[in-house]
Amino acid sequence: LQDCMIRRGKWYEMQSLPFVPGSDFVGTIFDLGDEAKKNSTFRKGDKVAAVVPSGANAKYITLSYQSIIRVPPETDSVVALCLSSAYVPAREALDLARKLNTPFTSANILVI
Repeated sequence: LQDCMIRRGKWYEMQSLPFVPGSDFVGTIFDLGDEAKKNSTFRKGDKVAAVVPSGANAKYITLSYQSIIRVPPETDSVVALCLSSAYVPAREALDLARKLNTPFTSANILVI
């Protein structure tokens, strides 16, 4: 939905032009930087997913290894995209709540 609204100029937070649309993607790691090689278990050819502010429709995108999620190779890309589109905002909300010291005692949290 966000990508369609941005293309139509109707999104509340418009990107300055020119920009590459796309906020969710599933792709394959083409190459890794030195820090990712040293500090992560990602390898060239791994299937990954991420949610980004824009640029996901580009042929190549550069991201921190900390912002991508490993996708099992047998998982359909559309299924992985749907799961990451729901998972990432939920994880970000929990991380924000933790940073704000929001107590989770007696809190109702739905994990799907």
